[in-house]
Amino acid sequence: MSRYGELRKKYDNLVKTELKKNEEILKESFIEYFGEENRTLIESRYKEIVYIYYINWDIISFVCGKVPKEYQDDFKPYFEFRDAKESQCYSFVGDRIFPDCFIGTSDEDIFFFESIYAYILERLKLKNPYSSLKNTYYGPKRLICFNLFVTDEKAIIHEINHSITKSWILKVFEDNMETLYAKSGLNYEDGIDDDILEELITDKSSLKIYEIFKRRGGDLTSFLMGGIYESAYEYNHYLVERFFDAFEDLLKEARIGENKNLLLKKVGKEGYRLLCELINDCYVTDARVSDEDQKKNLKRIHSLVDYMEEHAASQEELCGYDINSYYQYLESMGKKVTILNKI
Repeated sequence: MSRYGELRKKYDNLVKTELKKNEEILKESFIEYFGEENRTLIESRYKEIVYIYYINWDIISFVCGKVPKEYQDDFKPYFEFRDAKESQCYSFVGDRIFPDCFIGTSDEDIFFFESIYAYILERLKLKNPYSSLKNTYYGPKRLICFNLFVTDEKAIIHEINHSITKSWILKVFEDNMETLYAKSGLNYEDGIDDDILEELITDKSSLKIYEIFKRRGGDLTSFLMGGIYESAYEYNHYLVERFFDAFEDLLKEARIGENKNLLLKKVGKEGYRLLCELINDCYVTDARVSDEDQKKNLKRIHSLVDYMEEHAASQEELCGYDINSYYQYLESMGKKVTILNKI
């Protein structure tokens, strides 16, 4: 076997072994965070996860060309693959060929599906990990794909977080037509552009799950290195911190379940929409925000979250009141009340 073939086999076995060793800890970490009441749901979705891991030759070349000699031991896998690479390298997974790439998977049957095979081929050159929910003849497959030496533990947990909060929602229209809408956490077809909010909430909650994972003794560092690229999420966290802290339990329920409407009712749909628009406007991808700009952004965001908290509190206050108590409540708020049906 060539040196390249030996390395492929070494890392393929290593990833499979370490993922299996940490499977129970990962699963229990998510159950601890989302709550015991979601155990059955999380366990069933976790069984549907398929990991796909690969290396990217462009990134290997980039790192090998940039790392000073005294730090090369810290990036040994990059240099091993660079030095072992043959002029033409192919990976064979099942009956599928992946040219010029090392690729492995926790379930080789996944590549028997044409659409999934084509999808993976499109994504192999991207450095960022990603997740996707695909339907097959044998049920849902929750794909988690990651670049082997660029990804770290927090990023894997972020993608698992996405994966177990993805589902489909069946909508029935007035003409009795039915449509399945994909749901990813908070985001689905409801006319609200909350993609960035969902990503930041996922990242914030993933950091909490990561802490649980490490406390429980989890460790994936034997094959995950990370640290090469900085995540834009981390320097945008400040945009959602107040909202996350105020409504974390509701956000958990909305993301893992199908009742986003409960969150919207509680915080106010229009307030939520405005918050998403404001976060989209303030979000940056290529630089940290100055302290001055952060203060300006936070002033606007905090005023919206204040409104949401007031909206939620007034709902709780009125819950279970009879009509006379409601009138008294309005009067106590300084509202002029005319009771037309008073006897």
